[in-house]
Amino acid sequence: MLVVHTLKFKGTARTSLKMGLRLRFLQTIFLGSVLICLDAALGDNISFGMPKFCPLNWTKRNNSCYMTGERFNGVTWYEAAAFCQSFGAHLVEINDKAELAFIDTAAQQVSWVDGPWIGMLRPFGDEFWILPSIRTETQDVDLNKMFGEIAKDSSHDCGGYNRRGKDFGFWRCRRGGSPWCELELATDQQNK
Repeated sequence: MLVVHTLKFKGTARTSLKMGLRLRFLQTIFLGSVLICLDAALGDNISFGMPKFCPLNWTKRNNSCYMTGERFNGVTWYEAAAFCQSFGAHLVEINDKAELAFIDTAAQQVSWVDGPWIGMLRPFGDEFWILPSIRTETQDVDLNKMFGEIAKDSSHDCGGYNRRGKDFGFWRCRRGGSPWCELELATDQQNK
């Protein structure tokens, strides 16, 4: 955003676009210096834009980190997705039956005011659903069939759990829920 300052000299007002540009230039240099310092401090934690370690207070499982946003209740699916994106993450996406078991168990251990949103959408309102980050279904055929059956019986389009964190389903996207974020970690193959 370009900042335009109005300065008064001897009773006359003069808009200084140059001052705004100079200020923006100094802010950019300062931010660049901070990023260079952070890069030096973090060292090997960052790889191809993906972290190697979970942030503080996130739960690690396999190559992902999870953070429940149960204190941020009453948000739409879209607001929850934006919340996760602000951390460089996405809403939790269930990729296989082992992750489904983990998510089912974890969802019931959190005191949700509203149920958590997860990263599943029905873009066409039928039994076809997608994981937004990869824009397709999972590679787990059995899981796809199970979610397809749930989607077929629903008239809503956004994935989530109920308030007790027990029942998965597709809900109204504008219904109140809470974000549940997943951050993918860099793997050794990505480091090569």
